[in-house]
Amino acid sequence: MKSFMDELNPLLASVERVYWAGGEPLITKEHYDILDKWIAMGKRDVKMDYTTNFTQMYYKRKTAFEYWNSFEHVRVAASLDANHARGELLRKGTDWNQVVENRQRMLEVCPTVDFYISATLSVMNAYNILDFHKEWVELGLISAEDFNVNILQDPDRFRLDILPADMKAELEQLYNEHIAWIAT
Repeated sequence: MKSFMDELNPLLASVERVYWAGGEPLITKEHYDILDKWIAMGKRDVKMDYTTNFTQMYYKRKTAFEYWNSFEHVRVAASLDANHARGELLRKGTDWNQVVENRQRMLEVCPTVDFYISATLSVMNAYNILDFHKEWVELGLISAEDFNVNILQDPDRFRLDILPADMKAELEQLYNEHIAWIAT
C-alpha cells in the first residue's frame, strides 16, 4: 500500500494554498519534507497558514523561521490564551519564556511573516487576556490588531455567560477601558 507521502508527492506542484494545523504541525517530519520539496522545486508562491502552539520551532538543525523565509506568503496564528504562568496552565506543554523567545527570534529572522495571536476567551482567562494583549503590544511583539479572540462555547462550565452579573459588569468596564487604550 502506498504511503500518504507517495500519494501526495505528485500533487505538490499544483498546491496553491495549505493550512497547517495540529496536533502540532511544526514537529512533524512530513511537514518539513513537503517544505523541502517545494524549496527544491522553486515553489515559493504557496500560500501557507499555520495554527501552532508556538513552542517548538526547531526541526533537526533548522528552524521553522528559516523555512518560512523561503516562501512569499506565510501567516502564523499562535494558539495562546494567556501569558506567563496562566498561559502555561491553560495550554499544556507551554513554556512561556520559550514562547516569548520564539517570537523575538521570529521578528529577527523572518520579520515579514504575518503573525498573530489566536486566543480562546473563557472564564479562565477573561481578566488576564487584556493584560496579555497589552503586554505583547507594549513589548513590540505584536501590533494591537494582531490579536484574534475566539469565544469558547464548550464546555458550558467555562463559558463567559456563567459569570454572575457583577463580574460581567466588571469585565465590561475593563474591556471598555482596554478598547480606549487601543484607540489612543
